[in-house]
Amino acid sequence: MRTTGIRVVSAMGAFCAAMGSAAASPPDWCKGATEKLTASERDLKDLPGNADAEDAVETIVAQSCFPDADYAQYNKNVDAALLEWSRRLEMTDADWVDAASYTQTLRVGHGRPSITRPEDKKAWTTLSPVDQFARIPDSGMGMSNSGSISDATYLVDALGDHLAMAGRLAYIQVCMRSENPVMWAMCQPDIDAFDRKKVAAELRSDTSHEAYDRMLVRFASYQASLALPKHADKVKKLRASDSGYEQMFKVAAAAWKDFGGVDAKLLQLMTEIDDARVTKSRKASAGCVDRTWAVWKSVVEKIPAKSFGALASEDASEKFWFLPRALGLIVATPNGYLASLAHNLCTGLEDKQDYLTRELGSAVKYLPGFRGPRNAAHSALRLQTITLDDRDARIEYPELNRPWIQTGGGSSGGGMGEIAKVTASGDTTKIEFARVKTKQQDCVKGHRTNRVTRITSDGSLEYEYICQAWKTVVIDEPPFAPQTVSSRYATGLKKKMFVTVIENVVVVAYPKNGATTPSVVAGVAIK
Repeated sequence: MRTTGIRVVSAMGAFCAAMGSAAASPPDWCKGATEKLTASERDLKDLPGNADAEDAVETIVAQSCFPDADYAQYNKNVDAALLEWSRRLEMTDADWVDAASYTQTLRVGHGRPSITRPEDKKAWTTLSPVDQFARIPDSGMGMSNSGSISDATYLVDALGDHLAMAGRLAYIQVCMRSENPVMWAMCQPDIDAFDRKKVAAELRSDTSHEAYDRMLVRFASYQASLALPKHADKVKKLRASDSGYEQMFKVAAAAWKDFGGVDAKLLQLMTEIDDARVTKSRKASAGCVDRTWAVWKSVVEKIPAKSFGALASEDASEKFWFLPRALGLIVATPNGYLASLAHNLCTGLEDKQDYLTRELGSAVKYLPGFRGPRNAAHSALRLQTITLDDRDARIEYPELNRPWIQTGGGSSGGGMGEIAKVTASGDTTKIEFARVKTKQQDCVKGHRTNRVTRITSDGSLEYEYICQAWKTVVIDEPPFAPQTVSSRYATGLKKKMFVTVIENVVVVAYPKNGATTPSVVAGVAIK
């Protein structure tokens, strides 16, 4: 890109230009150009075939708005270029007011400013088309140091129906800069839906930004029109080169299509929560914990209890690991993912996290998830077995960086056993456990042989022991200490149920000890 072709005209030069017989009256759109600039002879000669949009616009503005009599012989070139670049940039005559103002920002020695980014705490649903174009490639994700956090796919999905064509353009740019076939498959529907005329219309209505920013988007749209055919050719060759890549694009397209069946109310809920999170508004997030708990509960209630049956274990200690496995099952569905993410984020906003909501964060933090069709396509591709013909080829999936999802380390306290008594008292419920009597076989007679069965770490030998007589022994074990849980998680608890509690959360409850199909999962009664 050249910038040396534009120069400030001296007072005498400006006077001569204005008085030159060959100079035409400047068009009305020149009112935005106040800095007297002129084009160079070299740029005017090259103008008809100039492929650099910025240079062409600067030269057209310079000679149209401040005609130089010395260069009047090139005015036909300027007129032809004005028509051609109006077509290429999807600009009307009135749009050239932006072009005239754009050149004024390019003061000699001041370089080319970057596009104006919206403030990080601006609600995503209020982002204008130019805001979206500026924000998506470097997307502040609602963190205090958001400049280092970029998740373009999440933001584009989160915009949902608010996504402007200019925002889609920004995401397509991100996609084409990537050399990752998975990313290409994820964004192909965006490419198919891209419409430059809609970008142009959006820019005319986006008065929240200066002309300079609007022109940068026009230039990007034009560059995309040149790059997209080349990208399409690369994609065509890739898909033809290996059936695995062809399968990749078909899986992504199917995921996009299927996403149309996701609960629209859940998507709207997540939109409101994302806005509350990035704006840091207490008012916007007030009451969202109770609201999202009700939604999460309604989603889990619809999952058949038998679906959780496979998660049961004969090993009592394994019952403490039930919740992560159960949540993995829940968040594997679009509605389960959205409800889980919504509840996790709200408890973080209202500082009401507990063991369940921390585990919800852990369950969704490293998943592409289902915030929108692009992440849904990513999830579908991760779950699909795609084998490439080239044994050395590897499918690399886009990295996820979502530290704004709330998680926590470990857990403290808890108990398990048969329920003897349940006592509710407002926001808390006390669970008391029955004494547990279990039977086990004890060896009452036996002998050792001379056969070595193990050498211990200190070098000593252990010999085989053969039992000759067994006796059934009843063990009366003391129960766990009573546990106090949130009444929210005590729904459906009854005497004789076998329950596992961690911190203040009822992780799982079975109808009786030894049952494999639960009656309660994470405080939600299921059938």
